[in-house]
Order: sequence, then C-alpha cells, then structure tokens
Amino acid sequence: MKSTPLLILLALVCVTPLHAAPLAPDADLDTVLDALHKRGEGLKDFSADVKLTTSSDQDGSGTEQAGTVVYQNRENATARVRVSFATSTTINDAGKAGTTVKKPLDYMLQDGWLTDRDYTKKLEVRRQVLRPGQQMNLLKLGEGPFPLPIGQPKEEVKKQFDVTKPAASADDPKNTIHLVLTPKPGTQFAKRIKTLHVYVDRDSHFPTRIEANEKSQSTRSTELTNLKINAGVADADFALEDISKQTGWNRSEEPFD
Repeated sequence: MKSTPLLILLALVCVTPLHAAPLAPDADLDTVLDALHKRGEGLKDFSADVKLTTSSDQDGSGTEQAGTVVYQNRENATARVRVSFATSTTINDAGKAGTTVKKPLDYMLQDGWLTDRDYTKKLEVRRQVLRPGQQMNLLKLGEGPFPLPIGQPKEEVKKQFDVTKPAASADDPKNTIHLVLTPKPGTQFAKRIKTLHVYVDRDSHFPTRIEANEKSQSTRSTELTNLKINAGVADADFALEDISKQTGWNRSEEPFD
C-alpha cells in the first residue's frame, strides 16, 4: 500500500479508557509498552488538530502542514479517517518557519478507497487500497505502512524493534515519556526507517508526537493536539466538497485490476 500523510497519521489513531492511571515519570519500559498496548481498547471516534512536518536531515529545510483529522471506527469494524490540511509553511535551512500559504488538501480513507485531493492544483486521485471484503488493521505492526507500538503486545513490538527509554530531556514535549524504537536487521521496517521516536503523554497514554528518522535522509514529525475522544462524529465530517460540476478538475480512479 502506498504510504501517504493520511496513513502515517492513522498510525497515531488509538485510545484507551480515559480513566487509566497516569504513568509515573520513572515508569519502566515494559510498563509504558503495556500502556500503549491498551491504547486500542474502547476507541469509537476522535478528532484533533494535526501538524505534519517533513524536514531534510542535511540542512533542516522542509515544510510544515497544519489542519485537522477525524476518525471513526464503525459498528461493522471498518474504520474511516479524513485528514484535511489548510496551510503549508516553508522551513528554511536554519530550521525556522518562513512563508505560510493556504494549501488545502484532503486525504480520506473510506470503504476501501483512498481519496487524495489537491484543491490548489484541482487534482483528485481515488485509489482502491483494499479489495471488497478485505480487512486490514492499519495499526498493527507489519500490516500498516507505518510502525507504532500501539495496540500491540510488548512481545510483538520487541520482535521487530530494539526499544529503549532514554532519560528525559528539556526538548521533550511536556508531561511525556520518550521511547526510541530501532528496527531490527532483516525486518521490513529496517529497509526505510533508522529510528522511531515516540513521546507518550503520561496522563492519557497517548503519543503526542512521533518522529520517524527515515533512511531517505529526512524526518517526519506528527503532532496531535486538542484531542476530542469518543465525543461523537457525524457523516458530514467525512463528506468531501462536491466538485462534480466545477470546471478545471483533473480526476482519476485507480481500482484493482
């Protein structure tokens, strides 16, 4: 499956009951992994603000996209998710933010189809990513396009990663525990990822930031804020703007053969 910002963001989508006890700052590695394992229980829906930053490891230049994400796990066990970016900000080689422009983009996964829509270029591509009746747990290590130790037993995580818990740093997000996952040689993740940094909020047990150091010499950082969990979402949240009568659009579909 093609990796897209939507699927990368989907790797963050998992929540545990809201009344779990806070993690202690000195919680050991297994305790944190067990808490992440329980993240998958009880999730019905969520919405949040999202920021996706992609930067070069060589000079720090890149882009920062900002928008919203909404997710729903429906009764028939088929999840749908929509990520809508509104702006894009350039990052110069000193790592400082530059010009911000409106750049509306939509990524939506629903009923086995991934819609990728660029409103500036008036370009829409719909790709069938699952065959009819096919199911995939995008959060499961080895099935989704992006690894994250959420909803997975710690034994499964340790089969594919060397996991460490470094000492807290002043640069860590507030009230988080930092984990570093290094893919083991020969695993599928070792082909494209050098290290994965996961910052777990101590109160919610939810990753507030994930940074992937990729072998392509770039880093992707995803942050979720203003989370609303199991507050209810509507069909309208997944209804894309009707562009069928608008001129200038280039639209295509890529079904399975």
